Amino acid sequence: MKALVRRTALGAVCFLAALAAAAEADAPPVHNYRGVVPVLLYHRIDAVPRAGDPYAVSQAEFARQMAMLAADGFHTISIAQYARFAGGDVTALPDRPILITFDDGLLRSYEGADAILARYGMRATMFVITANAAAAKPGGQPLGAIQLLSGGNAGKELELTKPLTTLGKPGVQVAVIAKRPQGYFITHVEGATFPVVNGKQLDAQAHPLNDHDVIELAGVKMEFYLKPA
Repeated sequence: MKALVRRTALGAVCFLAALAAAAEADAPPVHNYRGVVPVLLYHRIDAVPRAGDPYAVSQAEFARQMAMLAADGFHTISIAQYARFAGGDVTALPDRPILITFDDGLLRSYEGADAILARYGMRATMFVITANAAAAKPGGQPLGAIQLLSGGNAGKELELTKPLTTLGKPGVQVAVIAKRPQGYFITHVEGATFPVVNGKQLDAQAHPLNDHDVIELAGVKMEFYLKPA
């Protein structure tokens, strides 16, 4: 695997060097690379990168590189096409295929590259960092959770990671907990009676939830609490 990574990195450097050479007026076209798919990896596309930043490419330079690719007949492919190619299937590849990727899922890369790619009819794959996506961020909103206090599932816990979490029993009583920038809110959705929070019956309006509030819904008691970061 390490050898493959080294070969891929070397191939990318050589490929970019070939692109730079092709930009010269009398230079030959970029090598055809038959039987392989070159991969270009970018990290950041900035309007004006900081001096000496090895991970950033200016919008102007990115546009110049995409123009060279288009002029030399390269066609971008999706990550799914690349995966099939890596598995030995080359039937669906266009002429002169190339895969363009972005690491880290940065907004500035999307804003800096999307219009340029569209200009040349190209596509790219952006890899997003997903580790700890549901975890509370420093200085951000703590993650909420529900723990059942009664019923056959007493003791079970449900983390409120989704924008909307539906609780209750359809046809009897249903409520939804919304995760908003201001915090967590519970709203009655279905049933003749409204949920009860800390012994007080709610109305039709969204009600903010506080740490350790006790909710009674469809005959089940549950506690809302905020998990420590």
